[in-house]
Amino acid sequence: ENYRVAGERLGVSKKAVEQADENYRITENRFRQRMATTTDLLDARFLLTRARIEHNNARYDIYLSMAEIDRVVERREVY
Repeated sequence: ENYRVAGERLGVSKKAVEQADENYRITENRFRQRMATTTDLLDARFLLTRARIEHNNARYDIYLSMAEIDRVVERREVY
């Protein structure tokens, strides 16, 4: 159950990073053309950083779930 949820979260977070990256790219282009403010650019960068952190947290949760599965499987094989 935890592994499935972690996998879904990983997929969602990957899409969030892709969207935040695209948003940052667009905002950066607008900033270079003087159509966006420094605040707009910083906000886009913040959103990208936050999305990357969430994605890394989701990856960590996958690894934790896999370790838990390994631990449970190893205990069952002992008996």
